[in-house]
Amino acid sequence: MNDNSTAMKFAHLLADKLMPINESEPEPENFKEDKLPIKHKEEPQKPKIEYKCSFCGKSNRQVNRLIAGQNAAICDACVEKCLEASTNDKENNLDKKCSFCGRYANESNKVIAGKDGYICEYCIKICDEMIKTENSNSIN
Repeated sequence: MNDNSTAMKFAHLLADKLMPINESEPEPENFKEDKLPIKHKEEPQKPKIEYKCSFCGKSNRQVNRLIAGQNAAICDACVEKCLEASTNDKENNLDKKCSFCGRYANESNKVIAGKDGYICEYCIKICDEMIKTENSNSIN
């Protein structure tokens, strides 16, 4: 038996199982193909998380950019302030560790205290680069 006859046999068996469409039967008046109701699965609402800067306390809705670390977050304005403080500040919190990377302060890497966290010079520079990169990408 060739493939053609097998296909024909299968087509006849299938045709017996299907009901013919009566084209002369009118569609219901309220039926419009493009207006069929579409049922969407209702997705559970995700709670909106509000993050706050660990240095000034402003929420992510009040600042241009908020960068989160391991145990703290810092806004773009506080990054600028910390950059200034790191060059001007002579005090070093040697017993404190950075809330972003976990490094302890040392002579070459100062840690600056915020309201609810600490940030080292290394992380300040990384945050500053992230903000600058994002700003330059949004301009282009």
